[in-house]
Amino acid sequence: MTEKAATPPFDRQDLLLPAELAIRLTLQAQDPTALIEASAPLPALYKQGRRVVAEIDQSSDRLLAYDGMVGKSDSYWKHFSERGLSPTALETYARCPFQFFARHVLGLEPLDRPEEILGPSPAEFGELGHKVLNTFYRALIDGGYFVGKAATVDVETTLQAVAARAFADYEENNPVGYPLAWESLKDGLIELLHRVIAQDLAELANSGFAPVSLETGVTGRLPADWPAPLNGLAIRGRMDRIDRKDTGLRVIDYKFKFGANPATQDKNLIRAALRGERLQPPFYYMLAQRWAEEQLFKPSRPAIEADFYYIAPRWTEGPLLSAPYGSEGLIDKIGAATKQTIAYLADGVRQGRFFLNRGEYCGRCDAAPICRKNHPPSLWRADNDPLTEPHRALRLKHPNKL
Repeated sequence: MTEKAATPPFDRQDLLLPAELAIRLTLQAQDPTALIEASAPLPALYKQGRRVVAEIDQSSDRLLAYDGMVGKSDSYWKHFSERGLSPTALETYARCPFQFFARHVLGLEPLDRPEEILGPSPAEFGELGHKVLNTFYRALIDGGYFVGKAATVDVETTLQAVAARAFADYEENNPVGYPLAWESLKDGLIELLHRVIAQDLAELANSGFAPVSLETGVTGRLPADWPAPLNGLAIRGRMDRIDRKDTGLRVIDYKFKFGANPATQDKNLIRAALRGERLQPPFYYMLAQRWAEEQLFKPSRPAIEADFYYIAPRWTEGPLLSAPYGSEGLIDKIGAATKQTIAYLADGVRQGRFFLNRGEYCGRCDAAPICRKNHPPSLWRADNDPLTEPHRALRLKHPNKL
């Protein structure tokens, strides 16, 4: 529009379309409201937009109504809390409250563009791997592999069979891209899982653990002595695998990683939980206790732990690494601080505080198209309002500084 203004005959206002003229008037700091009321199909939308723009362009160091400070919503908090606190949802809030708002409160999600799909995404690759592992270990449990019948189960044949079924199911419901690339991906996943399973079965034989439950959904309640608003709230989670032996119990959660090196959050689960970056370990630890109670299984308290199983073919120590989280993460100063972090996150949801919080994850955020992180006044308010400081301070928490 600015180039047209200097190019005859488009410099003449009487030759412009109404929408073009409205834009030109706006760029020239003239009010086009009368024109829009006379010609636009939705003048009310334009008027509302002008009011919003005037609000969000304010120079202030305090968050405004359009900055995600929507206030309490008793109906949403009731839905969120009664359904059971989800660790992944609270991790999203810790990462960016606005991302949580877009995804969980508004229920927004990106639309697929079929013409751009060239095969499984990394997330779908991980889901395929989860499905194969779950079906594989189910076949081993059903075949008595862990109760003295290992010799009767052909591990390689079982893996090939369950992988073939998983791939066929995926092909039936999803585009797979170029056939050669899809065949290469399938071969690569089977080869990766073959190495992972060999290492895992060897560890199970040495440790005495045996898988007893797969894809297990468990709901429990937080103790009454936890800080508000957590005390007595329901928590929920679905655990990939539960291993058991006479003296212990562990929850396994598979994490497929495709980078060359572990992320900072993956190196220390106690620190990551303290910062709200990885909340599945403490939640799964508590849910494992609940599962043990339901099964009338009473191992000693330190014998329960939650383990992340990183499946990372490009890591130097890969392809399978275990990161445990035990009772030490929820006791003493570290435990008290972790509980305070979780309470802060849950209270932010309850109070309706959904401000934006910039970070390296912004480039991968599904809510980026509707986020105002690149709007200077909005960003200034989010970075300078004292209300947001405790949220940024979460990233600086460290067990050694408590």
